[in-house]
Amino acid sequence: DCMHLVQSVVAPATGQGSPLWLGSVMVGVSTVGNENRIREGTNWAIFVMCVVVLSAIFIFNFLARILVRPLEELTHATERVAAGDLGWRVQLARDDELGALAASFNQMAQSLKSSRDDLTRMNQELSRANEELKNWGSRLECEVASRTADLSEANQKLEQLMREKE
Repeated sequence: DCMHLVQSVVAPATGQGSPLWLGSVMVGVSTVGNENRIREGTNWAIFVMCVVVLSAIFIFNFLARILVRPLEELTHATERVAAGDLGWRVQLARDDELGALAASFNQMAQSLKSSRDDLTRMNQELSRANEELKNWGSRLECEVASRTADLSEANQKLEQLMREKE
């Protein structure tokens, strides 16, 4: 066993009244066991730190999945709706703020789709009505042209009759 001297103590032995020098006492303490305990404690601290770091990485990834993926899905849905795909819906069933946001987004997309469908239907109805008006206008023009021709012919006959009477 290797002895490492930590401290030496020299103390005189005294008698009654006068010091009597008998010798000295040297006390040595082995630090080998302490070094092993310090090394074990250091290894344990490194192990605990590794567990803490790995746990933090795991927790961070878990939270990222819980928070970031729904936000990515909402972002993707927003891009799809902005591109005109009003039938796109967010499939996010949660009982938290993200779930409420997803439900509001889906409701907004449905309202936009209903409005666009109504506008499309009204535009088609207006196009049909406009086509009917054009057809009616064309028929009216033909009728007016025919009547105008009849009146013009009657007017010419009347003028000829008036010239003959004169």
